Amino acid sequence: MNDVLKQLQKDLGISVTTELKTVSKLSMKDKILNSCKREIKRLMENKSLEYPKNQSGVRFWKPSNEDENKTLVNVKYKGKIFGFGDEVNRQKPNYFKTDNNYESVVELITKLMGWIDKVDQTDKMFDLESK
Repeated sequence: MNDVLKQLQKDLGISVTTELKTVSKLSMKDKILNSCKREIKRLMENKSLEYPKNQSGVRFWKPSNEDENKTLVNVKYKGKIFGFGDEVNRQKPNYFKTDNNYESVVELITKLMGWIDKVDQTDKMFDLESK
């Protein structure tokens, strides 16, 4: 504890403590799957690709600039694109392309979840610390 905290403790008669941050017991695979589930839930509740202004969160999709009938989709965790084992080029990331409606986006994310679920949680693609 530094001198300022010691002085605060003495002057104000309060206690200062430290506690270890609790570590999540979920595997990275489960965290990514949960992120997908939350996105699907939002899309199903809205029944649209539009987000209400009061709804927070990171979208997994964006409209295609090249084809107005298509939507570009990626999987995100903590606001960052999950690269399926590859480092993500933030200026030019890889996207999955689907039709421009919420049903197609939900179907694609569901398929991606099914594929991810089959991969062993110890697979190196889930080792995001080394990326």
